[in-house]
Parts: sequence; structure tokens; C-alpha cells
Amino acid sequence: MAHVNFDGLNLRITLDRPERRAVHVREFVVPRAHIASVRHAPDIWDEVRHDIGVMGLGFPRIILWGTAWNRWGKDFCILHKPGPGLVIGLADHPYERVLLSLPDSQAWPLFARLREIIAESHRAR
Repeated sequence: MAHVNFDGLNLRITLDRPERRAVHVREFVVPRAHIASVRHAPDIWDEVRHDIGVMGLGFPRIILWGTAWNRWGKDFCILHKPGPGLVIGLADHPYERVLLSLPDSQAWPLFARLREIIAESHRAR
């Protein structure tokens, strides 16, 4: 499973070996300035766009690793079986969203940290 870390400047999603082989990327990095929103999803698969193309590996409601796109936008996804996860909205970035399958024990601390970062950026404006 991918390791997700926010180091204060960037959201870093470091992929494990099987994910790297499917996606052909070692790490997906989103600069702090591009994080626009974050929300918790009880079932992350409900957030996947309809009628998508996938560059990576995808089997509906089983696994989705890589870029999912349709005519309305594209998302970077690291999804496993149905369950909780985070939807991270991006601004001024080639991707519109990052969708991550995360157990609640990992999702809620990251959610709180990202909400804090978003609130700070709004206060700074």
C-alpha cells in the first residue's frame, strides 16, 4: 500500500513496488499551494468518475492504480477494495483530484492536517 506523507511543503504519495510497476511512477507529489480541498469518503469507490479511461491498472471496485480520466477531468488514484478514503481537490494542477484508499486510522490524521493547511492558505489571502 502506498505511503502518504505531508512534509509541510508537499503531499507525497510514495508507491510500493506493485503500484510502481502499474503506474510507472515512484512518487506522486502535490505542492502545498495546489491543495484546494479535502474530504473524507466512507466508500472511496463512490467518488470514481463514470465512463473513465485508465492509464495504470484498474478493475472496478477491486483496484485502481494510476490516472483515471474522462472528458470532465482526470484524477490520480490509489484505490483498493471498497472502504474509506480521502478525496483531495487540487487547483492549478494537471490533475483535478487525488483519490486515496486509506483506513480511518490513517485518513483522519491526514484529513485534519490538510484542513489546517487549507485554512492557513485562506487566512493568508
